[in-house]
Amino acid sequence: MIDGIRKGLGYRFPRLGPIGFRLFSKVCPKRIDSEILPGIRTTLDLSDDMQRTVYWQGRRYEESTIDFLLAQSEGIECFFDIGANFGFVSYVMLSECPDLHVYSFEPNPLLFRAMSATKERNKLTRFTPVQAGLADGVGVLPLHVSSSNSGYSTFGPHPEFLDSNSGSVLVSILSFEQWRADQGIPIPDRPAWLAKIDAEGYELKAIKGMASSLAAHRFRCVCIELNKYTLSFCGHTPSDILGFMGQFGYWPHDERGHPVSKDDAPGNRNVFFLPRPTSSTDLPMS
Repeated sequence: MIDGIRKGLGYRFPRLGPIGFRLFSKVCPKRIDSEILPGIRTTLDLSDDMQRTVYWQGRRYEESTIDFLLAQSEGIECFFDIGANFGFVSYVMLSECPDLHVYSFEPNPLLFRAMSATKERNKLTRFTPVQAGLADGVGVLPLHVSSSNSGYSTFGPHPEFLDSNSGSVLVSILSFEQWRADQGIPIPDRPAWLAKIDAEGYELKAIKGMASSLAAHRFRCVCIELNKYTLSFCGHTPSDILGFMGQFGYWPHDERGHPVSKDDAPGNRNVFFLPRPTSSTDLPMS
């Protein structure tokens, strides 16, 4: 019944504020079979903070980020969701872009299996889950997994995971360029890719493994979470990412399309890197 109500309200619940959400959190079932978006059914674990929040908010979840990516999607062939969690952003892109192939990278084996089951259940032929974390090399790393919110899982030493209720699991890492070569995916002859990267501090490692594709300017947009706190786990800063992307001619923008300067970078925000206009001489990177 609860999922039918959500569907009737536009695949989300109305804005009832934190009190309404806390009440929902107390009475909602632990697991639910949901039509999370039109035509996409999946099983959600509502004891997980991430999945419960997304189920409650629907398309309001990271709405400005998703809208920016959709605005860039005309003529795009592939979307790479790096740090996909249970796949919500991937499902939105699949739902709203009928010609797009979506590759979703998620090292957490439980979340990968959930995406694979959703792919099979809904016969999503344009959807390819990949069980791996992206980095600048190939190997195996411990993924530190939150006991309450899968969105906090990280390769870095998160100080909040020192309690006994959190653990770690060994997972595979590889570079985007190695994976692309192994899959026989050529670099396109035009900017035909989009990417969203949310790797809880491992973002710099991920983009270093994408160097050839970045140098070829085949991404129309790369959305990267710049979270000063989580980046610090891995010894990185938002300025490191701005500098690296700048080497390849990608310029940072906010969700309104306004340029982002280095002084704006600290904090927690998604930043959209677009190829630098060749005629511009006054964009604020220095």
